[in-house]
Amino acid sequence: MEKLLSLLKEGHSCSSEELATMLGSRPSAVLAQIVYLEEQGLIRRVEQACRSCNNCKKCKPSSCEQSLISFPVMWELVVEKVCQK
Repeated sequence: MEKLLSLLKEGHSCSSEELATMLGSRPSAVLAQIVYLEEQGLIRRVEQACRSCNNCKKCKPSSCEQSLISFPVMWELVVEKVCQK
């Protein structure tokens, strides 16, 4: 779990598949760690905006042409929580 947090401390948002590849682990094992870390408030999901409307976040997924593309769920570190520990 420390290695996972270390990767996220680098400041990049990563999907569970990307993290599994970087950690040399199974995606299901990484997802279990992600769930735990999210419950502890150490990481959070990153909202994905579509690219066709310049990330304005005003479009509705049902009306956006990019909604047909499945965005991966991304994760990032909650800096305040990690600094307190």
